[in-house]
Amino acid sequence: MKNRIFVNCHQCGQEIPAVPSQLGREVLCPHCRRTTILVEQEPEQPISRRRLSGVEDVDLTPMVDVTFLLLIFFMVTAAFSLQRSLEVPPPDSETKSVDPITQNEESNSVIVRITKDNAIWVEDQEIPSRQELLAVLRDMTNSQGPLPPVTTMLVLADAYARHETVVMVLDAGNAASMKNIQLKTEWEE
Repeated sequence: MKNRIFVNCHQCGQEIPAVPSQLGREVLCPHCRRTTILVEQEPEQPISRRRLSGVEDVDLTPMVDVTFLLLIFFMVTAAFSLQRSLEVPPPDSETKSVDPITQNEESNSVIVRITKDNAIWVEDQEIPSRQELLAVLRDMTNSQGPLPPVTTMLVLADAYARHETVVMVLDAGNAASMKNIQLKTEWEE
């Protein structure tokens, strides 16, 4: 049957199948066996949030889009690596220069020299690369022999040495777990 509709019984509330031509007539309810008049019912409409609260609905889609764009922007522009720095006290022109390593510290210290042609020397041995410098410094800090492990590093850099080489040596000392790293500039006479 093509145009079949369902109407609720007024007596028991159950649905009764009917056709549009039966509307307004009395029919026998198959569930409660009482007569009822078939009346077309208005479809139930859901109660909108606007009618309940009296406030207009706000479309949050543009705000969510802007939030995601800002999140992506900050993720792309953020620097996730921490910049390491070595504290270098400013020189005091009024005080006299003092030798950075005292006699007590000489036994557990290493002197790294950087010449004006950027050659790196550790204890009278030339070191050709950063990897070898790091290996030598790690061997000194992890010393298991009769000598105590090295904990202090003094970098004696020529005034004309490249800054890149000096920073590379300081980073190698930091990576080798030196507890005290000191830098001194040497001027040729």
